[in-house]
Amino acid sequence: MEALPGKKLVGKVTFIDPVVDAKTRTVRVRVEVKNDGSLRPGMFAEAAVQGSKHTGKHHHVPLVIPATAPLFTGQRSVVYVEVDNSEGLSYEARTVTLGPKAGHVYPVVSGLKDGERVVVHGAFALDADLQLRGGHSMMTLEDDATRRKARPLSDVPAAVMRPLAGVVKAYLDGHDGLQADSLARATRAAKALDAAIDNVSGAMPERLSWAWKPSAKTLHGLARRFAASKDLASARSYLPGLTAELKLVLQRFGNPLREQINLAFCPMALGEGRGAQWLQRGTKLRNPYLGSKMHACGEIRAHVAPGGHLKSKPAAPKPTTGGGHHH
Repeated sequence: MEALPGKKLVGKVTFIDPVVDAKTRTVRVRVEVKNDGSLRPGMFAEAAVQGSKHTGKHHHVPLVIPATAPLFTGQRSVVYVEVDNSEGLSYEARTVTLGPKAGHVYPVVSGLKDGERVVVHGAFALDADLQLRGGHSMMTLEDDATRRKARPLSDVPAAVMRPLAGVVKAYLDGHDGLQADSLARATRAAKALDAAIDNVSGAMPERLSWAWKPSAKTLHGLARRFAASKDLASARSYLPGLTAELKLVLQRFGNPLREQINLAFCPMALGEGRGAQWLQRGTKLRNPYLGSKMHACGEIRAHVAPGGHLKSKPAAPKPTTGGGHHH
């Protein structure tokens, strides 16, 4: 202790304030120690917090996984768990709840049991392959209810909207490459998207970081995998995830471009009965999943005017027969 040089005290953390002080970016922690009468209000001390490493009735070693294992889509965390069944080894997607990152690991709050084996490297590639095979992929799943009900933010500064326009433009350029069956154009746009995300992060004020950081992390991971794609099928497998996250951005921050953005849907995109959405310039359908094979397959579901926000609840699907859907 600074007030009592050389004196060391051992105590127990009994309370951590769940609210972060907006000005100091700190939290209050209560530590209970035995006071022999030498401690006075207002004294300063340095403290080191040590977690329990022994097992016992009230203590346990926390279950942790490497930071490279989980995939993030906003507030949802997914890992791939090894499953041994009658068909041999396979992998299943598992939603997990993680604690704050600690160095190179994440503590697992729920979703995994001790002894289960998770994919540490290559989870993104595994997820993309699963999607191509028509399996259960994190990229095509809706996120939790809180994120689906995202509300428009107010007072977003122009300093944020300008670089955000770069993110949206790069996505649309990637769409243009895919609908034209051009892998080179699409992956070039994906690289531009990856760089544009950092520009937004650098301009984002602290008060809005909660709304951007989860999306930035997800967009980064998908954009980098997209950019590294070796064929059109792989590149197209990342578009559903990118679209879902960019929809959330347009719901919260609005359309930063000077042109209308259109949300389209095609039930044939990922196989009959599944379907997928995408964002595009113009109202003439340009299907990025089917490309030149079937450019006009799909329908426009929503329009986002310049400066406007995408509605959280898109229009209900129209029948795929008659005039609502085009082949």
